[in-house]
Amino acid sequence: MVGGKVALFVGRRKPAGSVRQKPTALFVGRFQPLHKGHLFALRHIAKQSARVYIVIGSSQEKKTEKNPFSAQQRLAMMRAVLVKEKLAKKCKVYLLSDIPNDYEWVSYLDAHVPRYDVCYSNNALVLKLMRRAGKKVARVPLLARAKYRGEKIRERMKERKEWKSRVPKVVQEKIGARKKSG
Repeated sequence: MVGGKVALFVGRRKPAGSVRQKPTALFVGRFQPLHKGHLFALRHIAKQSARVYIVIGSSQEKKTEKNPFSAQQRLAMMRAVLVKEKLAKKCKVYLLSDIPNDYEWVSYLDAHVPRYDVCYSNNALVLKLMRRAGKKVARVPLLARAKYRGEKIRERMKERKEWKSRVPKVVQEKIGARKKSG
């Protein structure tokens, strides 16, 4: 109390004894395609974070063996999943092209996304580059890694083996629409 009146807290700082605010997270991936392992990681990150910035990397790549889906197709998959999971308000998606210099990658990334507190990844190169830049990193739990890997799913698609059970239903629908349109 100040002068007989209750003092109100103004600003971003939390009053003493309050719960610490959740961090803003960054989640980087190629999402070729977005699979249930990605979704498992995204749910985990969303629970830990106030806000999640999702970066779809290698956005210039498409129609190659390693990167069959275009940036726009991957963006559509991600947006459909975010809506279905009721995460669209908490998450914002960015497209990021590759650059040839690993030493400049974090600065390049930071120039394209808002400030974040922690980068979630299991990619050894991403973790190394982030740590070298002084960024806080965290690993995400893996869901049946042998089954839910983009490389394995792309291989199954190419060989016309069952792959649909490995991606969320809304992603199946987006891929099905892609195949019908071209």
